[in-house]
Amino acid sequence: MLGEFITRSVRFALRPSLRWADALSVFATLAVPAWFWIKEAPIPEWGPGFIAILILSIVVALIFLRVLSAPYFVWKVDKEALQRLQSTLADSSRRRRVFFEDRFLSDRYELSKKINQYAIANLAPTHFAKFDANEHITALAGEAGFYWGDNNFRRYWDTFQMGFRNVVRGAEFIEDNKENISQQHFTALSDRFELDLRAMQTGAMAMMFQLTENQEHSIAYSAKMDELTQKYQHVMAEGMPTTLWALERQPTSEEIEEED
Repeated sequence: MLGEFITRSVRFALRPSLRWADALSVFATLAVPAWFWIKEAPIPEWGPGFIAILILSIVVALIFLRVLSAPYFVWKVDKEALQRLQSTLADSSRRRRVFFEDRFLSDRYELSKKINQYAIANLAPTHFAKFDANEHITALAGEAGFYWGDNNFRRYWDTFQMGFRNVVRGAEFIEDNKENISQQHFTALSDRFELDLRAMQTGAMAMMFQLTENQEHSIAYSAKMDELTQKYQHVMAEGMPTTLWALERQPTSEEIEEED
């Protein structure tokens, strides 16, 4: 490393010396005779020798000065090259960071738009009965799964997907058995359907808030879920909603005869 630095310093010092010598030779060759011509005096015999010595002295002096200053200029060249390299690397890193940030924000925005469709969905059971819950959940999970490492987001996702599955399952049961459901049973089913729909919307809204960096997502989610728990507690008993998705058993003819 040191040897290479010394070699580069010597090369730097000697590199322009021949050009200086040529320039000085031309200048002296023209200038000295011209000076004597202007003075109308003959050129003395020592003139050519003096010119050669003068040129040699100047070149040696310049080389000496450049030898002294060469280490600084070599260091300066290396420093500038290093700075250019660092600038290139920093710019490349910055461009990669900007690219991934833009891509990340774009993906969040696209996912929030998809989730928003569920946050504002307010369809009747007739429409939800036609949905394939697994297909919808699987399609969203491919993108939303990237954020499951966040505990809040995973909680919102679980609320959303469970609510959505229950909405579809409840809607299917109502549509398939609407002719055989008692009024009391239908009222309970409707309340449970409303609870699951609001839970689905709450989970979706909370996820959308978090994706769009709304810092109130946890507060809004907790407040809404508390409200739903208080309002629909009568259809949140143990075993529900599974027990609601079964027709009331009708007594057999033998049981009717025994009662008589």
